[in-house]
Amino acid sequence: GPSKNLWMDTFFARKSTDMVLDQDLAGKTIVFSGGTDGMGRVAVERLASMGADIYLVARNPDKAAKVISEIETKSFAGNMTTIRCDLSSLDDVRKAANEILEKCKRIDLLVNCAGGNISPRQLSPEGYELNFVVNYLSSFLLIELLLDRIQSNPNKA
Repeated sequence: GPSKNLWMDTFFARKSTDMVLDQDLAGKTIVFSGGTDGMGRVAVERLASMGADIYLVARNPDKAAKVISEIETKSFAGNMTTIRCDLSSLDDVRKAANEILEKCKRIDLLVNCAGGNISPRQLSPEGYELNFVVNYLSSFLLIELLLDRIQSNPNKA
């Protein structure tokens, strides 16, 4: 009959996500929004443990500093920097993108993980519904503003 190893290999094969998570990201630059809580926080920690340099786009710089401090105490190799940005303001997104472009000569990966459910209904400074701005427009704008820098990098992550 089949060996235990064949059975294990068939039913518990290594997942492609495991292979991705084993990559060495030393020297790679990642811009990450939404990395101070939940899934984003876990992802930032994992990416840092893989050696990536991370620019953490966050509304609350104190909270971001605490996250960075906690991750750095685990002796991860990547450098981490906070970029203050309130994603409910498109003007703030533009300012953050300019700061990122000044600090990052290359961007290998952009992760937009920020989002929320804002209730009751509110409007952004620009007059848009706040959930729409935070969950969609700000991510789209950040992509648009950083896309040339991302695409100019021949060695994207």
